[in-house]
Amino acid sequence: MERTNAEIFLDHYKDLEYIIREKYNLENWESTIHYLTGRREFKKIVNELQYCREVRNLLSHKPKLNARYSVEPSDEMIHLLKTVKDRLEMPPVIMDIAVPVEKTFYKTFEDGVIQTLREMNECSFGNVPILEDGVVKGVLSEKSIVHYIVQERNFHIPDTLKLKDIYTYLIIENHQREQYAFAAKNALISDISNLFHKALDQGARIGMVFLTQNGKETERLQGIVTPWDLAGYYE
Repeated sequence: MERTNAEIFLDHYKDLEYIIREKYNLENWESTIHYLTGRREFKKIVNELQYCREVRNLLSHKPKLNARYSVEPSDEMIHLLKTVKDRLEMPPVIMDIAVPVEKTFYKTFEDGVIQTLREMNECSFGNVPILEDGVVKGVLSEKSIVHYIVQERNFHIPDTLKLKDIYTYLIIENHQREQYAFAAKNALISDISNLFHKALDQGARIGMVFLTQNGKETERLQGIVTPWDLAGYYE
């Protein structure tokens, strides 16, 4: 006998609840859908998830009429539950939305400051990683240039000035008011999102997260992710 949409829907809902409780250690009295709607990656479908909960409650708590469910969920509702279930079982990793290193705009310390600033302006880039043998050694940002000008009291940047000449202002630990972080390339998108938000909660701002094999600064760059990449994913 062919299963009805109501039966398929209830099975998916039950599977979803089991995954959430097992994966995130929810107690039996805690609402699984309420937990999902509190996560940033599901904020676009909050209303749909709540609607699924209402339909599930109706199917579970109301008696059948003539051995049939009084409500038949749509194929779209079943697809929604399956999509959420699949995402929880195989959550997307950060490299799925990151800019891979081969498409990354970067410089070396031998490059000129003025030329790099021109290219940053043309491409509307606020941060440019500086690499040596594929490893991140610094970042040129608008703030680092301001810091250099203020500290050196030099309002004229000659065409001959190279990035290596302002090395002190480019190394990551010397950046002011903007942070940069390293993470493993297989980190979850949700974990990197939490990294950005935790920094904001502490009054800081992460300009870029550099992705390497294991999240170590000494490893070759695999990709980068910015707040804009995350914003685009969640929107």
